Amino acid sequence: TGRVHGSGDVSDEELYGGIGTGTVCRDFVEEMGVWEYREHFLDSLEKVRNLKIDITLGNHTAQNDTEGKYRRMTEKPEEGNPFIDPGEWERFVVKAEETYRKMLEDEATGTDRL
Repeated sequence: TGRVHGSGDVSDEELYGGIGTGTVCRDFVEEMGVWEYREHFLDSLEKVRNLKIDITLGNHTAQNDTEGKYRRMTEKPEEGNPFIDPGEWERFVVKAEETYRKMLEDEATGTDRL
């Protein structure tokens, strides 16, 4: 979490690493012997769920449409800064949890191996 200063405004930003399911999927945790990663994953989401964040940044540009936001910001600056979205953080965390739970469901039914 950090503070961003610009144009007289101050915003809270968050860069969350490891929100994907690659290191908590069955194949990975079995191979690496790190089943506890699954418990830590949900615990970490719970710890950050209620943060008040204005600017959400993912480790990968597709996670938060970084390129699209930049394009909108430079092509239509009169529409404001698309990076500032106080509701995006909650949506980001909820989506991560939904993706994780869907992964567990797919593993339980065997559809993760189709």
